[in-house]
Amino acid sequence: PIRIGSSVAWPSAGILVPWECYLQYDNTGLVRDHYQAMKKYLDAVCGVHNLKEGYSYLVSGAGLAEHLAVVPTDSNLCQNAILKHLLDVTAEMAEVVGDTETAARYRARAEGIKKEWNEYFIDPVTVKTRTHELRLFGMGSAAPDEPFITCDTQASYALAIEYDIVNEKYMDKFAENFVEACRRGRGEGAEYTITTGFYATGKLLPALTKIGRVDVAYKMIEQTKYASWLYPVVQGATSIWERWDAY
Repeated sequence: PIRIGSSVAWPSAGILVPWECYLQYDNTGLVRDHYQAMKKYLDAVCGVHNLKEGYSYLVSGAGLAEHLAVVPTDSNLCQNAILKHLLDVTAEMAEVVGDTETAARYRARAEGIKKEWNEYFIDPVTVKTRTHELRLFGMGSAAPDEPFITCDTQASYALAIEYDIVNEKYMDKFAENFVEACRRGRGEGAEYTITTGFYATGKLLPALTKIGRVDVAYKMIEQTKYASWLYPVVQGATSIWERWDAY
């Protein structure tokens, strides 16, 4: 079997590009051309050697995810949410090519990740996101009995909501915590500013819309303070910056 790591954020393009082309153009040819590669990749990522200790579905990968975020989010939290999404969309593509067995297997694995993600990354009392350690580039490790630390970032909520990984019993309070993270922004005097990085920024407004908070989405998109979509504009930028404060 192929042995690779379980950091899926950047490699997800190999699955999401064919998926988006299928959604936008009904291009099944691209799905068929890349299907075996997508399947081999996901089967390797979900291999036993990549599993988080003590879990049957969560993977241990970290690596780049919320790159250049204003407020960092645990990469492992992100990687597992993204992996669940990749399994969901590849299950749909498996149906397109007639591979119903793989579709069922990936859906079952996605549900397994969802169950364990809720157990591991959501505090059952506060319903805020949490983690054992803040891993940005795969550095460091946590003992199983190490206390959890609060995550509570815009990115952690936006990814989870967009990728449908939150259990229904948590959803109302989870959404409230997300809205509060957006209202808080970078802190006092910088409310409704963006704190996300490469992966979650594109999920921020869709996630707010999904929970019915278009009002908050507008407050964020109309913000001109650092960090915001309009901040580069008021600073005279003529192109999109890689960093929120690239100048």
